[in-house]
Amino acid sequence: MKIKIAVVIFSLLVLAAIGLLMVLEEHDVRLVAVAPTPTRTPTKTPRPTLSLLPTLTPQTPSPGSRPTQPPPTTVTRVPGATATPQAPPTRTSSAYPGATEAPTGQPTTVTSGTALTPQPWPTPVPTIPTPTRSPAPTARPQPTKTPTATLIPLKQFTGEVFWLSTYSPNCGSMGIGKRFSKVVDAQGKPVAGVVIRLWWPDANPAQYIYSNPTGPDGSFEISLGIPQDFTAYVTVHSHWGNPVESSDVLTIQFQAARGKDCLTPADGGTGLGHQWAIVVFKKQW
Repeated sequence: MKIKIAVVIFSLLVLAAIGLLMVLEEHDVRLVAVAPTPTRTPTKTPRPTLSLLPTLTPQTPSPGSRPTQPPPTTVTRVPGATATPQAPPTRTSSAYPGATEAPTGQPTTVTSGTALTPQPWPTPVPTIPTPTRSPAPTARPQPTKTPTATLIPLKQFTGEVFWLSTYSPNCGSMGIGKRFSKVVDAQGKPVAGVVIRLWWPDANPAQYIYSNPTGPDGSFEISLGIPQDFTAYVTVHSHWGNPVESSDVLTIQFQAARGKDCLTPADGGTGLGHQWAIVVFKKQW
């Protein structure tokens, strides 16, 4: 066990000596590099060759004795000799042939071909498309609707009521006068065989009053007696005994005899009386 310890200590001493020699050698090189270079060319002197240490054979120490340490190795320096610094080995990158990898912290230099200069990456500029206005849709012309006239179908007989100042006033009687009341066709020609019916509010069918059928001149008459305020309705009842399809119903507002209103202007009256009505019916078809 003691022998092993001695061997280990000896090996450490040897390694320390070798390290010291390397430090001295490197220190000497730096001193030579800093010193000014003489104008004359130095004579190259071969570097001293260091002999390897002899192989040590471990010996068994006697009891009570200490192991003998070998004397330190002495390095003899040759006067005037300078140490040539050795460049560190250069690693070659396998990724790029011809490129040498510099030590850590140094830029990489390409030794073959054209030197690669790093280029800045271009900043992308977004292209904004110019908006194009779409043409406004042209409105299609809409057809103008022609207003359709609402046609009210004409009844078979249409009629009107008239009052004439020289004929209507009468202080003794009232009714529908034969002189101007008649039934005509669409061309104004008289229509014969037409019967007119008259009634009033609250009248029942038994109270209806009918005219005689119109003659060749188309005239008819209905007499109602003494003048009074009276509302009556008239319509065409039949033609040649047959009911008509349709006819206007006319309203007649009779008046009682009052002062000079029931007199004609020729008799010194006002001519405003409504005692004898003039009714005209027209056969449309």
